[in-house]
Amino acid sequence: VSLIARKEEEARALIQSVGDILITGTYNKRAKDEYRLSNLFRWITVGLFSIGIAIVISNFLIHLRHWWIGDDYVESSWALVTRLLTALVVALPAIYTARESARHRTNGDQATQRELELSTLGPFIELMPVDGKNAIRDRLTDRYFGNPIEPHKIESPLDSESISKIAEAVSKLVKPL
Repeated sequence: VSLIARKEEEARALIQSVGDILITGTYNKRAKDEYRLSNLFRWITVGLFSIGIAIVISNFLIHLRHWWIGDDYVESSWALVTRLLTALVVALPAIYTARESARHRTNGDQATQRELELSTLGPFIELMPVDGKNAIRDRLTDRYFGNPIEPHKIESPLDSESISKIAEAVSKLVKPL
């Protein structure tokens, strides 16, 4: 009987080890995937902001050239509106990709934390009495399983007050022209 009991205990330990490896491996893969997406969105954001900066520099160089040669260059209101729209076309996707990068970074951090917690649980509770181990496992079961997924909240980069201030400022700029 003792040989059978020992083999059962070895089988339980083996199954527990395999389960731990599968669970932590899943969290490790998820963390890597989230970090990869975070970096992709980060580089897209950098690219979009670089395009915006290039547009600003090119406009500055155009004005500098006209100033340098002494040309009487008069800016039309359509040119200002076009620049504003161009800035929005570049800035809004950049804001979105920056937020997505941050969201994926947070998801990766959570998966890394969960992997660390689960992989160290066994060694942490190994020397505890059986009742203590079971109590900890019961509490952690509620923490790790059956929880709802938090919805992704999409928040506007600008609130209505900011938009009205921007519209007011643009109308003041366009009126004199």
